[in-house]
Amino acid sequence: MTKPRGMKVVEEAIYRQKFVPVLRHSNEPVSLDLLQALAAEGVNCIEIALTSPRALTSLRWARDRLPDGIILGAGSALNAEMARLAIRAGAEFVASPGLNEAMIDVCRRADVLAIPGIMTPTETMRAWHAGAHLVKMFPASVLGPEFLSAIHGPLPWLRMMPTGGITDKNAAVFIRAGAVAVGLGSWLINEEEALAKRWQPLRERLKSLRDALRDATRHAT
Repeated sequence: MTKPRGMKVVEEAIYRQKFVPVLRHSNEPVSLDLLQALAAEGVNCIEIALTSPRALTSLRWARDRLPDGIILGAGSALNAEMARLAIRAGAEFVASPGLNEAMIDVCRRADVLAIPGIMTPTETMRAWHAGAHLVKMFPASVLGPEFLSAIHGPLPWLRMMPTGGITDKNAAVFIRAGAVAVGLGSWLINEEEALAKRWQPLRERLKSLRDALRDATRHAT
């Protein structure tokens, strides 16, 4: 990739895909093989958690080797400095489990999409006032789709991506409740499978997820 796409283009790509895999490894760096396996399945927006070993190196390495159509983001950015480092490494969106206005500001100045985490109406409003167009509702398994529906009453323009505990069984429920996309971690991405380069279970989970999201979109129209 020779030129960053800008936050609006990345935002729209996430909405089209309707889900973002969150790659979070504990023991080994996120491999190019895993990223290429996702890309081969048509997954264009992918998040690498900064808690993974050598995550910034993985971002740089992958950014130089993946096709230009792949959008890489950094997750678990807790502050402005982590956001700066992720952007320098090639991240085109920066996500966080919580709200940090300074992180949002760094992203906005670089025309990089910030996706801060929220858990309350107050945090949601603070994120919006800080300039966030998309927020990560986290942890979704605790808050539930009812929270999303309720908060859309007073804040109908804010776009939410529930993350944490999302599977093919509940992704559609959150989409019907008003989510524009969902983030998926350990249910979708299995570190042991990735290290062994066993991609068939991943393909099957992706198909199940896409079927669920397709049904949710069809019923919403």
